[in-house]
Amino acid sequence: MTGVFIFVMRVSHEKYHLEFDQLANRQLAQQYVASNLLIRDPPLTASNFASSLTRIASINPNIDVYVLDAKGAILAGSVPSDHILRTHVSLAPIDRFLDGRTDFPLLADDPADTRREQVFSVAPLSIPHCPAAFLYVVLNRHNEKSPAAGLKTTYAIGEGAGVILIATVLAIAGSALFLRLLTGRLGVLQESIERVRDSRFSELPEPTPQNASANDDEIERLRRLFLDLAVRIREQMRELRETDSMRRELLANVSHDLRTPLATLQAHLELLSMKENLPHEERRAYLATTLHQCRRLVKLVEQLLEVAKLDAHQVTLSPEPFQVAELAQDIVMKFGLAARRSAVNLSMERPPSVPFVYADVTLIGRVIDNLTDNALRHAGSGGQVTVRLLPTAHSVRLEIHDTGPGIPESERKRVFEHFYRGDKSRSSESGHSGLGLSIARGILELHGAVIDFVSDPNAGTTFFFELPTVSDGKDQLARASSRESAA
Repeated sequence: MTGVFIFVMRVSHEKYHLEFDQLANRQLAQQYVASNLLIRDPPLTASNFASSLTRIASINPNIDVYVLDAKGAILAGSVPSDHILRTHVSLAPIDRFLDGRTDFPLLADDPADTRREQVFSVAPLSIPHCPAAFLYVVLNRHNEKSPAAGLKTTYAIGEGAGVILIATVLAIAGSALFLRLLTGRLGVLQESIERVRDSRFSELPEPTPQNASANDDEIERLRRLFLDLAVRIREQMRELRETDSMRRELLANVSHDLRTPLATLQAHLELLSMKENLPHEERRAYLATTLHQCRRLVKLVEQLLEVAKLDAHQVTLSPEPFQVAELAQDIVMKFGLAARRSAVNLSMERPPSVPFVYADVTLIGRVIDNLTDNALRHAGSGGQVTVRLLPTAHSVRLEIHDTGPGIPESERKRVFEHFYRGDKSRSSESGHSGLGLSIARGILELHGAVIDFVSDPNAGTTFFFELPTVSDGKDQLARASSRESAA
């Protein structure tokens, strides 16, 4: 930048002095003509003209004076003849000079130097019986040894140095101000990052309003990027805390559900081993209790394994067309004995014709089984459980209704969580692990279906879901599989 500046200054300074010299000496040639310093009486020879021009040049050593004819030919000059390198001077700049409608500096030929043009002054001549037409004065600025040229050089160097010094100071001050503004915003960003770090991402910087007129530069984009990352990190930390809380709750529930049957097993087996002469009926009762607890353990372990596979997406579907009405009827008959023992009226409602559905029959059977078992436990003695099938245009809707106490609206989000139990005070002696609804939701999500419920304290609870018919089932499973792969 300094080099470019010096070049521009030099060109500008040169042009300024050329213009100044030409304007200051514009009437110089005319003044020489008016002063009658030229010979006008015979003999009008080139030698006599040269003597007159030499006297004029001696008055001002910074000029060269020439006499030109009407075509621009040099008739005589103030410099020695062997120093005159041109025989003609171009008349175009002379005509423009005399016309007076031109901008200065105006350059013309220098007879003593063929490599450059110089500023000049010119005046017309009118001498009877003489071809002289112009007095041509070259303002000889290329004499670098002259006092005027030295003075101009000194002032040019001083002026350029001063301007460069001022420009350098201004450049440093501007750069410092710019860096201050830049580092100031970076400092604010650093403070925001440190504040977020110290608060463990609980305090985030305020987002820039959408209609704000802030500069959308790299620092602002960096700030927005950091804010987005901080929001994501805080959300992931929240999810990790929730996951950790669920993990601890899972471990506590599993420990509790395993401890009770294991303690019962241990107590009964120790009793049987210590008392070899127990009555037959009492021994049978102890063995029946032991067998019941073993079955509870097997069922709980199977459910835990099933939940783990569903969470890890390790369950493979084997869809096929099947009659869901027959599957539901078989499950109702399976729970008939348990319903009679609990004094619950278990029934099924279905239309005469139910279309085939397309799904994994084993997994859907597990869903209906879990929902029916859940309904029987909540219906209570004297209650009613109804399994309904409602065909629609492209699916079959299954509803399992019970007349139990219902589910509070505040518990809606937790119903399908692992180990959820509606009655927190109830022990797990009934064998209820709180995994049935979670497993049902996981299986239906694999099928691309959704399970939901409606509940009323006065009318009980109804869980429902829909299975696609054969014509639509393949497309729904394909969409569900693509979503599973993307996840």
